[in-house]
Amino acid sequence: MADQDNLSFVKKIDESVSTDYVADLKSGIFNLFVTLYQHLSIEIGPKNSILYCTEYLSEIIQTFTDIIENKTQE
Repeated sequence: MADQDNLSFVKKIDESVSTDYVADLKSGIFNLFVTLYQHLSIEIGPKNSILYCTEYLSEIIQTFTDIIENKTQE
């Protein structure tokens, strides 16, 4: 009798895939930025949209910079 696993025409695929979580998160943040830009560009134009989006990113960066500075002063 033939082994049942050998009767398949499709090779079994290993479903355990390793991923780079940092790269995934960076990609997700970038995609959110692009989506925000696309939605705003319809309402306020492409130039104002990119200015708004980069200002928003600057606010996020400043928030974390302030947190780091406050923690190091303690």
